[in-house]
Amino acid sequence: MCSCAHRGPATVVQDRFDYATAIADSAKAQALLNVVKLRYSDWPVFLEVQQVVAGYSWEHLGKVGLLANSPLVAGEDVAELGYVGRYVERPTISYVPMGGTEFVKSVLTPARPDMLLFLVESGFPVDRLFGIMLDGINGRPNRPGPGLANDRSDHDFNRILRLLRRLQLTNALSLKFSRGAGGQFTVMLGFRSHLLDPETLGELDAVKRLLGLDPNLDRFEVIYDSLSPDSRIIAMQTRSVLKLMAAIAAFVDVPQEDLDAGRAARLAVNRPVVSEGEVPRTPNDTTEDALFSVRIHSGDTKPEDAFTAVRYADHWFWIENTDVPTKRVFMYLSFLLSVTKSGEGTGPDLVITTN
Repeated sequence: MCSCAHRGPATVVQDRFDYATAIADSAKAQALLNVVKLRYSDWPVFLEVQQVVAGYSWEHLGKVGLLANSPLVAGEDVAELGYVGRYVERPTISYVPMGGTEFVKSVLTPARPDMLLFLVESGFPVDRLFGIMLDGINGRPNRPGPGLANDRSDHDFNRILRLLRRLQLTNALSLKFSRGAGGQFTVMLGFRSHLLDPETLGELDAVKRLLGLDPNLDRFEVIYDSLSPDSRIIAMQTRSVLKLMAAIAAFVDVPQEDLDAGRAARLAVNRPVVSEGEVPRTPNDTTEDALFSVRIHSGDTKPEDAFTAVRYADHWFWIENTDVPTKRVFMYLSFLLSVTKSGEGTGPDLVITTN
């Protein structure tokens, strides 16, 4: 009966979700740890899960016996019943340290603008996404983060993002992706001006004016650059994974004892240029109005309810599970890591059998 039972399919439901959850949790912890290490001027390390192989085996051995002697012959009746079973589970996890060319492409290379626009097309808020992943658009610089060099932002940058968000909510943004005869990939960002009411149409005109775009056009090519070569092109300067993590690291609450001991540098926070009525932000400011809102806590004990928590330099660092703005930033960081990966890693495989 044991040989007829199909045990393998029953493991799929449990194992698939368990491994997916474990990989996701470890990825969040690794991202937070690398951010904290950057705050301490330590070198980040990326170890990617390459492959998960879950192996199982069941072995069954049973024996049933009955011996009945004739009453005419001396002896006793004998009955036997026995079973021996063994279950073995040998999952194998393969890890690949990221280094060399793969490190340059995945961590140091800025994300492609078309990848960000794919996320916008998927429904991600354009203002939040661009506010986190762009250094600038058509020469309008974004704020890199407190404590970083040249912490100044054009006050029109946030205005542009908020106007784009309003256009997105009214379904006035359109994207077109095409590949030319030479294999060159082109992405076009368009505006459906014929669908807009007069008020929203005025917001679209404001976006074009702030970006220096041709007011008579409704479709513009998107490229990676700091400045646009002409009024028919939108230039987006995207961030790399390392640059985004460095910006996030400025929001880590470093314990005072580590600052006093010189284990982490004190940040000389520059006040950014802000528009009228906007409140300047500091590393500890979590104002929801800010498009880049991050808070990473620290303490001596592990928190009970945290989105993710890691231990470093004899302290715990964590993100509150109720801190949606910070969780959103880390979600975008995970997407940026995903879209910048290119091919197989160049480092050696490290295989550990966990049994």
